[in-house]
Amino acid sequence: MYVDLWGWFRQYEYHALSKGDTTRRRLVTLAREGWRYREAADADRAILTFKQAAAIATQLNEPCWVLFHNYWVAEMMFYLQHDYQGTLDYIIRLTAEARKDLYETCPVRSRVFFVLANIYYMIDFYGYEQQVIDVLDYIENEVIMDKDTHMRVLHMRAQIHFDYDRFDDAQSQTQEMLNRTPFNAFRQRSGYHMLRAIAYAKGDVQLAYDYADIAEDYAMRIQIQRSIAEGKLWKAVYLQRLNRLADAYIMYKKALNHYDRYNLPKEVAFHDASSEFAELNGEVDEAIAHREQLITQTADSASLYNQMVAQWQYLRTLGRLGKPLNTALANAKSLATDMQNPTVYLQKITDIEQGNYYEYPWQAEM
Repeated sequence: MYVDLWGWFRQYEYHALSKGDTTRRRLVTLAREGWRYREAADADRAILTFKQAAAIATQLNEPCWVLFHNYWVAEMMFYLQHDYQGTLDYIIRLTAEARKDLYETCPVRSRVFFVLANIYYMIDFYGYEQQVIDVLDYIENEVIMDKDTHMRVLHMRAQIHFDYDRFDDAQSQTQEMLNRTPFNAFRQRSGYHMLRAIAYAKGDVQLAYDYADIAEDYAMRIQIQRSIAEGKLWKAVYLQRLNRLADAYIMYKKALNHYDRYNLPKEVAFHDASSEFAELNGEVDEAIAHREQLITQTADSASLYNQMVAQWQYLRTLGRLGKPLNTALANAKSLATDMQNPTVYLQKITDIEQGNYYEYPWQAEM
């Protein structure tokens, strides 16, 4: 049985309004203000707003509201700032606090632990795989959950299947999540984003495009600008694969305009999709430049997961384009020394070294 997080949220607001308690109502209005900054991808102001609300909740001796707003600070650090090490340090302290009996009935509690699983995943999934699974099991078995958090747990389990190329399992898990959240635009967006990736991995480019279109529609409903921009980039790639070259060029320009309009950071998905777009368009130097920028960018982050993917894709691109691999291979292998469990990473490096330059087998046949 799920806890009703948003029912708790609305009921608190109703009681504050009925009593004319403007200070307690401020806990609700500041949450909405922080979410508006999130929609505008303004992480600094969002974090400042949630911290202000947490301070007010502390003064009012409202522990669940302290936890609620501190949770949103972690979300903004993770999803908007991509400050993985900072988020890890923050969420470890927050989960230690959340384990206290004082917070046992707080409806936001499961979300706090989910951020811990998510940050472990992004920093070094293959190294922290057991910790990730343990936290997911803890959430499902030991903590009261709201439905949305449970759906995010299902989504992460699907992502784990995807990372091990178990695409049918990933699809089944994702479809379960979608079926259970027909009116939740956030989960529908993330679910169709996953289905898009699965369809592309299987080589069904048209279906990948269709899923990307659906995911973008949901992203527009909830105004997640980065997701909208990234979706347009991948649709441009799929249109190229479908030999709709004029449409692909127009879509790519729309994606760039969206990045510029909302001043969005050009990070992993931007360089990944842009490199593939450039390569398919015969722009060799630009394709390699995007891969090199991604290597540099991820090297400055705490995410070994992103660094792994950047190295794999760089090597594959160089191989496909007939460029020398020796230096890049040496650099890629040196990354393994930072990993707790480099087995999967090094196996893929070995595959590339042996001449497998394609992420998915069907790509070699085109």
